[in-house]
Amino acid sequence: MAATELQLVNSLINDAALKAYYRFSTGALTTDSSGEAHTLTAISDPAEDASGKFGGAVALDGDDAYSATDHADFKPTGPFTVGVWVKASDVTAGPVLFQSYSKNTNRAGITLSIGTNGYVSLLQGCNNGTTAGTHYQSVTGDVGVADGNWHFVVGVWDGSYIRVYIDGTEDANTAFANAPAYAATNYVRVGCYNAAGTNSNFLTGSLDDVFLINGTALSADQIESIYDGTINSVSPSASPSVSPSTSISPSLSRSISPSISLSISKSVSPSTSISPSLSRSISPSISKSISPSISLSIS
Repeated sequence: MAATELQLVNSLINDAALKAYYRFSTGALTTDSSGEAHTLTAISDPAEDASGKFGGAVALDGDDAYSATDHADFKPTGPFTVGVWVKASDVTAGPVLFQSYSKNTNRAGITLSIGTNGYVSLLQGCNNGTTAGTHYQSVTGDVGVADGNWHFVVGVWDGSYIRVYIDGTEDANTAFANAPAYAATNYVRVGCYNAAGTNSNFLTGSLDDVFLINGTALSADQIESIYDGTINSVSPSASPSVSPSTSISPSLSRSISPSISLSISKSVSPSTSISPSLSRSISPSISKSISPSISLSIS
């Protein structure tokens, strides 16, 4: 399947909601390509994996990972999307792929992880307690990813549901309407877990194209189209053109464009046609979208 690298999706890479994006390109394993300058710091010695999903990737051998300086960009309090490409076979550590999280007492923030059974989980904590379903919630899928192949893993909260997607398809969801919240001390990690200052749950495997979108929950269609390589740059919705059946009244014609004016005599017979002065005053961009079947309703 010809997946699309996130950097080629203009509608996402140019979106202000993209707050962190790690491509792990050759010679740039710590670079943030989101434009927000959240450079990673290596934990131990991550190495380049030349056979990444999109060229270069990073290889982690069970005690390697990355940290980033905590920042508001890593703390979505509304809809968000976190995604990674991961290749792993040994998940006995229950590795965390991405987190912006702490658990000094309360569960606070978000984690995207792989369980020891090879299934992916997304957890979201509200920093107000430890009761599942109230103070935090998690969802775990049932599609295994610990097979040594590349998999596209995405976690989403849309304001109502926590969702996990594997390879472009929704794997699991659960209802949860409480927004994530964060403790004063928050740990941002890629490739390991940190609850209260100690790194653990390291990934043995490779990561590529890790990203966090803070403020937007990607739709199922968008996630699928990134995975299968069919996504196009999404431009703002085009203004609707005038339909062939539209009847234009004087009040409407005055509002179409400041440059449009109507020169019409006081007395108009049923057979009246548009005068030359009117046809010349309609701008080319407007006249192109108006079909000959449009009639003028003039009093």
